[in-house]
Amino acid sequence: MIIKDRDSRERDIKELKKLLSSYNLSPKQKFLIEREIYAIKRGDSGEDDSAYYIETFAKSD
Repeated sequence: MIIKDRDSRERDIKELKKLLSSYNLSPKQKFLIEREIYAIKRGDSGEDDSAYYIETFAKSD
């Protein structure tokens, strides 16, 4: 019952990692970029978990 496949955020993560390694950033800027990468990854993980439970629940009916 997947309504819509989620959009990949891999491109966003790749761009942020490139930004992180390419420029002379302040420690605060590095921290903020790393925090954003972490948030994107955690969001993806949460979406995967949610999709699993929705699919499991939908199939049991």
